[in-house]
Amino acid sequence: MTSRRREKNKGGFENIFSGVIKCADCGYALRAMSANRRKRPDIIDCVQYTCNNYGRYGNVMCTAHAIEARDLFNAVLADINRFADMAVNDERAVRAI
Repeated sequence: MTSRRREKNKGGFENIFSGVIKCADCGYALRAMSANRRKRPDIIDCVQYTCNNYGRYGNVMCTAHAIEARDLFNAVLADINRFADMAVNDERAVRAI
């Protein structure tokens, strides 16, 4: 069984959102997939997240939707930066949170 296991991170993509992001429609996990439609030098630009429920069962269980890894990463980073800036500059807002 050990010989049949797939190598982790074979493509070089570190999935930092694994087990964290869920589909907004059905609640199933989103899976990282290769976005074969384009070839880019940075690996994060070649990955997209899609609904695992849709991938397994089709449109009976969920709808086809995806988000690119770079877009998700930038959105999360912007939120982190906004909250960090708020923590440094606005003590009342931090206490409210």
